[in-house]
Amino acid sequence: MKDKDLSAMLPTHCCHDTEKTQTGKTKEQLINELTEMRQRIADLESGKIKHKQVERALKNSEEKLRSFIDSSTVGIWCFRAKNPIDVNLSEDKLLTEFFKSTCVECNDTYANMMGTTKDKILGTVLYEVMPDTEENREYLKTFIHNGFQISGGISHEIGKNGEEKYFSNSMTAIIKNGKLIEAWGTQTDITNLKCAEQKFKAINKELTLLSQTVKSMKECVSITNKDHKIIFINKTFIETYGFKENEILGKTSSLIFSPSNPKNLKEKIRSSTMKGSWKGELLNVRKDGTEFPIELSTSILKDDKGNATAYIGISSDITERKQAEEVLQESKERYQSLIESTEDPIYLVSRDLRYIYVNTKLLLRFGKSLDEVVGKKYQEFHSPEETKEFSTKVEQVFESGKPLLYEHESKRDGKYFLRTLSPVIDPKTSKTMAVTVVSKDITELKRAEEAQQRAEKEKEYILDAQLEHVIYEDTEMHILWPNKAACDSVNMNREELIGRYCYEIWPQRDEPCEDCPVIASMKAGKPQSAEKTTSDGRSWFIRGYPIRDTEGEIIGAIEVTQDITERKRAEEALRESEEQYRGIFESAGDTFLVFNLEGEIIEANPAACKMYGYPHEELIGLSGKEIVHPDYYHLFEDFKKQVKSGGQFCTESIDVRKDGSTFNIEVHGAPYNYRGKPHLLEVVHDITERKKSEEELQKRLRELETYYKVTMGREARIVELKHQVNELLERLGEERKYKV
Repeated sequence: MKDKDLSAMLPTHCCHDTEKTQTGKTKEQLINELTEMRQRIADLESGKIKHKQVERALKNSEEKLRSFIDSSTVGIWCFRAKNPIDVNLSEDKLLTEFFKSTCVECNDTYANMMGTTKDKILGTVLYEVMPDTEENREYLKTFIHNGFQISGGISHEIGKNGEEKYFSNSMTAIIKNGKLIEAWGTQTDITNLKCAEQKFKAINKELTLLSQTVKSMKECVSITNKDHKIIFINKTFIETYGFKENEILGKTSSLIFSPSNPKNLKEKIRSSTMKGSWKGELLNVRKDGTEFPIELSTSILKDDKGNATAYIGISSDITERKQAEEVLQESKERYQSLIESTEDPIYLVSRDLRYIYVNTKLLLRFGKSLDEVVGKKYQEFHSPEETKEFSTKVEQVFESGKPLLYEHESKRDGKYFLRTLSPVIDPKTSKTMAVTVVSKDITELKRAEEAQQRAEKEKEYILDAQLEHVIYEDTEMHILWPNKAACDSVNMNREELIGRYCYEIWPQRDEPCEDCPVIASMKAGKPQSAEKTTSDGRSWFIRGYPIRDTEGEIIGAIEVTQDITERKRAEEALRESEEQYRGIFESAGDTFLVFNLEGEIIEANPAACKMYGYPHEELIGLSGKEIVHPDYYHLFEDFKKQVKSGGQFCTESIDVRKDGSTFNIEVHGAPYNYRGKPHLLEVVHDITERKKSEEELQKRLRELETYYKVTMGREARIVELKHQVNELLERLGEERKYKV
């Protein structure tokens, strides 16, 4: 309203500017007051508009922040104090109050780490998941001493499911007017590392128990001092000889040495032991005067300087073995010709696993002579694991007196054998005196079975272990097999998808997509990729890999699809508000690099420093080409050119760390406004493991093709082996194992 308009609003009798109105003010004064009031009203209306604009901008920023937090692969949380805490309180009082803070914000990753869901963790009091213990107080004191922030601190927490957890944390507090309002933090689960440390402690405890093991050994163990007086015996020794411990300690071995032994044997044993060791058989005497044969091994116990401090003797009662040898010797001639004519290794063992007889086939397998094997123990030719297994089987035959059959894998050369263990019965006592072992080589049969099973398992493992959708398609785009992630994405099982067209399942089309990278890869004969956005707003990175047969013909392709929606949103959020998301930029697990338009690095987050092996100050200022493999310089130039023009950029490349080592990457680029000026933003992902998985997939497919060709020629031999195994089982009175 103009002044003349205001003048018209005044009483009509106010004819002159200097004349006073009924209010006692002049016309000019009233006009000025009305003008001022009009300006105030206009200012108030303008303020409302700006306030709404601020509210909309704040809401937009909050939505972007929420998207980034929810997509992070590290746990993110915020605990808010029940009441603002005075930071000048004593440490103990401050911590007591801080333990009462509640969770007001977190992402799903943090909730999963705590064994629950986000809606159940919100509202949780801190001491419910991080107990108020001395260990956790020390961790929080470090947080206080560092100015209410910490990086790499370790906390001991309890998940909602009651499971103990250890986390590596980074945390910073929000302090206003000298009061702690809340704390934001990120965390990584290091529980497995802590468990490994605890296992190491357990190993030390096991070593302490080793000495107790000696006392409980099945063999007789005795230790004599340098004067040849007995200073230690174990429980088995006492049970075998019938002496009480105090009746034999302090005595010499003459107390149990039989006079039936050769005259010079005792001196020979002592002399050989003092020189190093002695091993052999002799007769000893129990407390009741009965003689019995033993096998004895002696050795020297030395101090750190190599001086002898004591002598150890380990012996076994070999009475049963000697009896078995006598019985078997009588019948040896009756079955020797039969045993030697077979193609299978055959041997006899005593209860203590000593070879009593072996045929030529076993000697050839060992590469030993008869004298080098007979009389020796099974464990001298086999691993501890094999010995334990064999000992258990032999003991079962001795206890039951019945034959036993089982499959055995040799650690010597990886061959498989079907072993038949049969008891040798003493006709006089009807007791089992030894065990006959017939070991039939079933390696070809077993490996054919295992190869088939392994091929199926490896195929499922390769498919189902991938987080991305992995689909094997033929040249007509029929689905030959999909992995679990692909099946789950459409709530269908593998059988329902096989044989369908891929384009009718995911994009729900009647024909292939126009720019399908899978079709492009089969046409080009090399991998192709593309980014696509579906109607629901989600972003996908699709890669196609052609598959060839042994003659080089393309027979199909593998499609690998990755959901990159959250990553794209994070990139967009970073481009629009670099300062607002600075804290998240620094703590993000993804690698972020900011380049100027000339291609020099002007900013990098900690994840980037870790990935490339540079300190932050060394990484800043480097040209992008200094971290790119020379063979891929052209891709870096493409990145600069495309992003400068306002476009998006995505490719796979190979980068170089400070130490010169190389690694596979997947890079996404986009324009980025940094500090008010245009820059280039690059988000880098290490895909070394993924590339290995892809190479392994190709390798396994080639192996399956080779296996199919090889196994076709083995079928006749496998059928023959199955017939032989079935015949052997029938002779033992067992059921046939194979249907042929």
